[in-house]
Amino acid sequence: MTFISVKSFTHLYETHEITTFKKQVTAAINLSQSLGLTRSEDMIICASQKNQCQENWHGHLILSNTNELIQDFGTLPITLTIHYDALYPNDRLLVQNHGQTFNDGTFSITTPSGLKYQLVVSQQGLIT
Repeated sequence: MTFISVKSFTHLYETHEITTFKKQVTAAINLSQSLGLTRSEDMIICASQKNQCQENWHGHLILSNTNELIQDFGTLPITLTIHYDALYPNDRLLVQNHGQTFNDGTFSITTPSGLKYQLVVSQQGLIT
């Protein structure tokens, strides 16, 4: 029989939540770059609640243009505190029609146990 401590399980769960968020954002950026190029439209990625982008990055991660919802990537992990530091609006990621992010920046993520993590979004839309 294998035992796992509560502390180990908490760390495992929080790491999973961060990985889930990273996968959701990466998928949204990849699709927005592709659609932006093929449609010649600027794209918006944000966490939406009641059709409004949220600065706290809670809600559904969506991809839209100025007129319509294009893709819903599902609910973002609610246990994470997420802040996006960018030069321009912090409540959205803007991807221009030529595939580059207009407001590259850093997602600062904190878990309930205090684990801190950063995802850096480059102008090319790469996440590190």
